[in-house]
Formats: sequence, structure tokens, C-alpha cells
Amino acid sequence: MHVLGNSYTVLPSGSLQIARTAVEDAGTYMCVAQNPAGTALGKIKLKVQAKLDNANGHSELVIERVSKDDSGTYVCTAENTVGSIKAIGFVYVKEPPVFQGDYYSSWIEPLGGNAILNCEVRGDPPPTIQWSKKGVGIQISNRIRQLSNGSLAIYGTVNEDAGDYTCIATNDAGVVERSVTLTLQSPPVITVEPVEMVIDAGTTAILNCQANGEPTPTIEWSRQGHPILSNDRVTVLSNGSLRIVAAQKEDTSEYECVARNLMGSILVQVPFTVQVHGGFSEWFEWRPCSVTCGQGVQKRIRQCNNPLPANGGRHCQGRDTDIRSCQNKPCPVEGAWGSWLPWGPCSDTCGKGTQTRLRLCNSPPPSFDGSYCEGPDTQMQVCNKRHCPVDGKWAAWASWSACTVSCGGGTKQRTKDCSDPAPQFGGHKCEGNDIQIDFCNSDPCPSKCLG
Repeated sequence: MHVLGNSYTVLPSGSLQIARTAVEDAGTYMCVAQNPAGTALGKIKLKVQAKLDNANGHSELVIERVSKDDSGTYVCTAENTVGSIKAIGFVYVKEPPVFQGDYYSSWIEPLGGNAILNCEVRGDPPPTIQWSKKGVGIQISNRIRQLSNGSLAIYGTVNEDAGDYTCIATNDAGVVERSVTLTLQSPPVITVEPVEMVIDAGTTAILNCQANGEPTPTIEWSRQGHPILSNDRVTVLSNGSLRIVAAQKEDTSEYECVARNLMGSILVQVPFTVQVHGGFSEWFEWRPCSVTCGQGVQKRIRQCNNPLPANGGRHCQGRDTDIRSCQNKPCPVEGAWGSWLPWGPCSDTCGKGTQTRLRLCNSPPPSFDGSYCEGPDTQMQVCNKRHCPVDGKWAAWASWSACTVSCGGGTKQRTKDCSDPAPQFGGHKCEGNDIQIDFCNSDPCPSKCLG
């Protein structure tokens, strides 16, 4: 049992008990029963009859807190011992507008469907009903109509139909209004679609993905079909966008943004590429000197693998080879001949003489255990090949010639040649005579006899 006041008590059965009823208790009572499955309403009308004041043959009927139910024809009958008389009176009670039916402060319909916003009102005289949205009167059209019971019907709802509506009922007795929020449920629609991105490794990227719908859709991200779990680097922001901090090559993939609510879901895919620019490794050790002695060069290299360029990233900038000079012990210098010196004087002024010339092992001279020049350091040749002058010399005398006479004294002669040798090449001729004459047969010739 629940006591509501001095006169009203709700019994355990749910009945309402009214103690010491008065005229003002008259009216319509509503019983509301609710549980998780729904709500049920019940109405009942209570009439309370008033007592008359009969003093001095005068009587008044007083009705307090009149209602529409009090309207009607009233008959006052006066009686005494000699007879009776009646008087008739008419009472017309104007009733201010009163809402009827179930009331819901919000109404949910699927987008594109039909919505009926209830505004059933009773009153006397019949109230005039007007609908407004955000203070602006509703324009009645073929799609938006006001029904005969005052409710507003919207056919083929569109997004713009959602919002707060107000129903105002007016008659001579008063004004009432009621508000209702119309919510249109719709499947998700992507309003900000992620775009393909190519970024450098180590930077931060935000893949935007926002959606509208009713109920408000939730946004989930996946990578090649696998849900993405937030961590220190990868976070789904409150607006549904995906933030990737310090992007890595391994983050390169195709990502999916899924917006989902009770009405459905929608998926968009976006490629995401993390470019890795090449970086050099440390320098390797110097390679051996290019020569085992003397002045040479050394090389060392570094590789473009720290990291390797990937996904279109730039190759390493700069040299991958370093060169420096190196000095080992001096190399042996092999001796080499210098140019031949001029020929010396000829050993003879004519005839067959000889002359020599020299060369030195000084171009360069041997050093640092280098070998001496190979080959002779002296050259000899014949010189003055012209013949020397040959002076003529007499050959032996030839035999004497016969005496010119046999007796009486004659002469004889003999010759010799300048041919032993003969003068040549400008040599002198033989000196002296080449003829010798001598007397011969000097004996007197015998005398001839005369006869």
C-alpha cells in the first residue's frame, strides 16, 4: 500500500482508494502499468454528486474544477406538499486542448521511410493545430501532410527531415504544445575518405576516415583484413582517423576503414606506402696498398644498406668509395743506359783506323738494390777509311839492252819502273832516272884489208 495524500491510497492490488470524496475529486483518472516489455494505460471517469442547500427554499448547484463532462442540461426540481416545479438550465464547458494518446519525446525511423509524429488533441471548441521545426512553420506539401487527427505525416524521409518538431494546439480555452525529436536512422556514409599516401620513414601520417549515419557509426581499421590494435605508434583517433607515428617500412600495406552501425556498414581501402631512403653503412677497413713498394693508393668502401632504399626511396647521397695515397719501402730502381757519348778521335789519320764511344748507366742509375745496366758500355767502329798516299819506289833494273855496236865503242841501256810500288793516292813519284846508259864494246874494230 502506498499513501499519496490525505485522501488517496494505492492498494496492493493497484486500485486507487479515495477517502471522503468531494466534488473536486471528480474527473478522469489514468492508471499506468510499466515493465521492461512495455507500457499499458487505463482510464476511468469519476462523478461526484453535490448536495443541495434547501434552506429558505433556495438552492444552488456549485461545481468546482469543472470539466467537459460537466456540460449538459441540469434540471432543478422544487417540491412541497401541494406540488412541484422544475427549472431547466444548460451548462457548456469549454475544454482547453489536451493531448491524447501515447507521448514519446523522440521518434526514430529509417531514412527514406515514413514517419508519423503524433499530436492527437481534444478540446472544445476543437483546437487548431500547427507544426513548426526550430521555430519555423512546417510547409505542408504532397510529401509532408497534417492528418485529420493533427498528427504530422512525413513520407519518404530525407536527412533534412531530422530534427526537433513542435506541435501547438490552440482554442478559446487555452494553448498547449509538445515537442518531439525525429531521428532518421541511415546506414553509414563516408564523408571524409582516406587518400593514398606516400611518406618518408620516421614521419607521422594521418589517414582520415569519417562517416555519418544514424545511429552514429563506429569506425574500425584493418590491414589486409586483420584488425588494427592501437599501440604506442598506431592509434585510432576519436574522429575515426588512423594516426601512424614514426612510420616504418613494415607499415607499407593496404588499409581498410570500416564504418558500421545498426543499419549496415561500408568499407573503403587505401594504399599506404612508407618510403625508406638509403643510408650508408660505416666505412669498411682500408684495402691493401695497390703496390708493394713505392707510392700507391688505398681504397675503402661503404654500402648503401643502412638502411637499404625501399618503396621508391632515394639511393644514398654521396661517395661510396674513399681513396688515399700509401707509401711502402722504396722500389728497386733498375739501372738504364744514358745516351751514347760522342765518338772519340780516330786512331789513324788515314787508312783503316778505329774510334770508340761510351755510355753511362745513369738514366737512372741503379738504386735500392736495382740491377746494373745490361750490355756493353763501349762501342768501337772503323774510321778514316780513305787510303793513305803511297810513294812510288823503283823496281829492279831490267836487263841491259844489246850494245849498239859490236866494237869500237858503243852504248847499252837498261830501265827500271817506278812500280814497286807505283805511286798512288797522291804519293810521290820515284826519284831519279828510270834509264841507265853504259859504254860497251870499246875494243877497236879489226881493220879491213884493201884489195
